[in-house]
Amino acid sequence: MSKLELAKLYISLFRIDLSLQLFGFEKLFQRYMQLYSLDKVNSQKTRGNNYIEDINKMLESIDYICTVYPRSAQCMHRSFLGYQYLRKKFHLPVELVVGVRKMPFSAHAWLVLNGQNINEDSQYTDQFQIILSTEEGAL
Repeated sequence: MSKLELAKLYISLFRIDLSLQLFGFEKLFQRYMQLYSLDKVNSQKTRGNNYIEDINKMLESIDYICTVYPRSAQCMHRSFLGYQYLRKKFHLPVELVVGVRKMPFSAHAWLVLNGQNINEDSQYTDQFQIILSTEEGAL
């Protein structure tokens, strides 16, 4: 990934972080669902043979950007960033999902594509009850 693309990811992460602080999760979630909705034409675009490799590189770059970001950029930030770029760049019907666990209480966000986790191990996310998904769209 080029330095310019990494810079774009960093700026997007900054915007996500700022939006979460200023407007809260609900408004950002609704905004992203509207901004990055896929029409049937875009979601059916032909992809090259190595698009899976490109997706993995994108997810690795997102993890890197979140690591070097000076503020705390956790699962929510990574998931919003991944949702934005995988839908915008690759036109994939990726879902942003949020789950909770009662004991000990915890919440987590991750991305799902065609029923499979793409940025998180399913052994970890299986312990969470999904309470929200961009697929369902309700808050």
